[in-house]
Amino acid sequence: NTILGQMQTTTTCPSCNGEGKTISKKCAHCNGDGIVLDEEVISIKIPAGVEEGMQLSMSGKGNAARRGGVNGDLLILVE
Repeated sequence: NTILGQMQTTTTCPSCNGEGKTISKKCAHCNGDGIVLDEEVISIKIPAGVEEGMQLSMSGKGNAARRGGVNGDLLILVE
């Protein structure tokens, strides 16, 4: 209690980062994140009429989400 009455605060759990679960046996490759860094070479077909400075996107081909989430989109800037 304080002079002004009861106070309440909310914060993100430092152990699970707000995910509600912790991993007791972390993988040596991903350290419990569920993803590993990797590179992939892909071919992209650029449609006719695309000009310099335009941006294309490929759904689900971006960065992987942690612990089984949905992958992000790959954004391609045409130069």
